[in-house]
Amino acid sequence: GHESVIPVRLSESPHPAPQETLLSGAVITEHDGLTITAVHPESLSAEAGLQPGDVILAANRKVVNRLDALRAQVAGPSDKPLLLEVSRAGSVWFVAIPRAD
Repeated sequence: GHESVIPVRLSESPHPAPQETLLSGAVITEHDGLTITAVHPESLSAEAGLQPGDVILAANRKVVNRLDALRAQVAGPSDKPLLLEVSRAGSVWFVAIPRAD
């Protein structure tokens, strides 16, 4: 099997301390949806144009409003990019992030 790493760090904010998982160059928090709070320079997420404040609405055409739902989509086939539906300042668009081998 292939293991793919997409540089996005996911963090949950429910109670006491946030949990974080490194996946692709973006820090994502679960607050009113999934909001990107930071993007690491030179990551796949930065190359794809993701920015702090962007809200991830869907991954691979499945609505994601919790980190576990996003993680399930990130764990998909490594031969296909992760397709994100993203909202920024009232605009919504799709961005494909390649999965690293």
